[in-house]
Amino acid sequence: MDKPISNFSIRLMLETLREIRPAGVDELLSEAGLAWLKGADLGDASPALVKTSQLAKVYAVVHQHLGETLTRLFLTNYGNKMAPMLLEHPTVKSLAQKSKTLPAAGRAGWAIKETCAFLNTIWANVQMREDPGAWYLEVDQCPICAGIQGASAPICASSEIIYTTLLRAIGGQWPTFKEVACRAQGSPLCSYRLAK
Repeated sequence: MDKPISNFSIRLMLETLREIRPAGVDELLSEAGLAWLKGADLGDASPALVKTSQLAKVYAVVHQHLGETLTRLFLTNYGNKMAPMLLEHPTVKSLAQKSKTLPAAGRAGWAIKETCAFLNTIWANVQMREDPGAWYLEVDQCPICAGIQGASAPICASSEIIYTTLLRAIGGQWPTFKEVACRAQGSPLCSYRLAK
């Protein structure tokens, strides 16, 4: 499902990309079919202008030009910037407060479920899965790696950072989400594992 991506996310993505590649960002956008973004109003009050399918084209072009290592660095930097900003979101603050009132025994599953629900409002479609040893957040149409093929390792570094930060804010201290399957490596979905 093609979903709109917040202007805030697009602004931050472009800012982070300019740090990795100070010149040539406009050319990358043109190659991805988004040259019109250069002069677009990306204010928070403006309607979202970019959908997940369009964002996927940007990431594919970035990977093509920068290669796997710099793309992963770009995504890590983006995740490190985005995660703390998401902690200011009213929904995240509300969930963090509610979590404090819940019994410790059921808090983990609740926090992961709520993290997943929040991600669905701001990002692509995220599903939660559980087995005896871990919880998983899974994205079947990940915009980050939809157009990337042949990666030597999972590439969605920003998601690992954002998912972990959100879960810790909502439910307390937990281990780190680790991407264990990635579409950029040929998997049908991106899967992030959190050990129990």
